Amino acid sequence: YTEAIKRKKQWYQRRVRGTKGLDVGREQRADYKHIAKSLSRIAKAHLKLGDLDSAMTFYDKAITENRDAVILKERAEVVKQVKEREAKAYIDPAKSTEEKNKGNELFKQGKYADAIPFYTEAIKRNPQDHVPHSNRAACY
Repeated sequence: YTEAIKRKKQWYQRRVRGTKGLDVGREQRADYKHIAKSLSRIAKAHLKLGDLDSAMTFYDKAITENRDAVILKERAEVVKQVKEREAKAYIDPAKSTEEKNKGNELFKQGKYADAIPFYTEAIKRNPQDHVPHSNRAACY
């Protein structure tokens, strides 16, 4: 089983490196649909290898060659995954607590409007914590 996984990964890596066919296709003046399909396959290989940024690049190139609904849909899925990855990377409960405490200090001083951005940042850093939501609501 692990040998099959290794072979599959090697196949994807070869697919990623194999852009020679694109060059030959362009020299032979191949249809843009075929070029876009090849670029889309390379993007899928990058996606399977977990390289979302390169997959996005190749999907963009494919869309430049031929604006196809299937390619646009696949690219939208990659965009969604990239946004989820960035959102997960932004979450940090420790920084959320720091921002909440800064907001609490301003709230105690009666500076409600100034406390709102700190509570908002705390919510972005830890969306699961309910306290900054209620603190921000109290500022309004």
